[in-house]
Amino acid sequence: MSKLVVALLFLLAQDTLRVNVSLVSVGVRVRDSRGQNVRGLKAEDFSVFDDGVLQKIEFFSEMEQPMTLGILLDHSDSMTYNNKLDRAKEAAITLVRSAHEGSEFFYVAFDDAVTVAEDVTGDRYQIESAIQETQAGGGTKLYDAVLKGVELNQKAQRSRQALVIISDGTDQDSRSRLADVLKVVRGSKIQVYSIGYFSGHEEGLFRRSGARIELIDGAFVDNPRVVLQKLARESGAASFFPRSDKELAKAVEDIVSDLHTQYTLAFYPQYLNQESLYHKLRVTVRGSRYDVRARPGYGVKR
Repeated sequence: MSKLVVALLFLLAQDTLRVNVSLVSVGVRVRDSRGQNVRGLKAEDFSVFDDGVLQKIEFFSEMEQPMTLGILLDHSDSMTYNNKLDRAKEAAITLVRSAHEGSEFFYVAFDDAVTVAEDVTGDRYQIESAIQETQAGGGTKLYDAVLKGVELNQKAQRSRQALVIISDGTDQDSRSRLADVLKVVRGSKIQVYSIGYFSGHEEGLFRRSGARIELIDGAFVDNPRVVLQKLARESGAASFFPRSDKELAKAVEDIVSDLHTQYTLAFYPQYLNQESLYHKLRVTVRGSRYDVRARPGYGVKR
């Protein structure tokens, strides 16, 4: 067999392999020692490690791109306190209006029920209208709402995908558990930004408490501050806990900035493994003088 034929067969095998291996896309935020976003980096400045194995970056962009943006808004009864729901709706609308032209959106409102108020659409005015019409409700099904958001995101037509949660409550109503939600988030491409819109008293209590909190009736629930931090961290995003209108506006500003200034890297895993395995990711920048944030892995932890 000639060398030319061997080479062609090798290339064909590589193409066949590549069809069967999903492209892994990673959003990366880079900041300097002053907390300022670092722009102007090139693909060669980055290194991506999948389970410790250096990967070849197949796609790189520092350009802002259209995205799929999902909004999950808690409209439980507690959100009526001090007009929090109105300010939360304003924050959600600001996020929608700040998305790049050509983006698509969906909106899920949740209390003790999860309602798809607006399915995936490119019409941001429909989303804004649905947000404006949201009224106060009952309890809090945060976990079920996140799962619904990830499910809707499967319809996404954009490679950049983000989910923003605005909530003030402790989940006592979901059928799903936190472990189930984290597993799904890890296996998805979506970045989950969270805004814990608690009262000053609650914020202090949640910050001082551990992963679980005991209620007055003796029942234990997940600490919502810890929950929102985990969802964000596992997806390579950020969590915010504003204690004033000014801090809420700053949280929204930071999310918008984050979405507009991230680098996007993508690679084909260099080796095949069982799809059920969780892969640890590490992204570094040449020189190691920057703060680099990316999702810590992808796939499902056993």
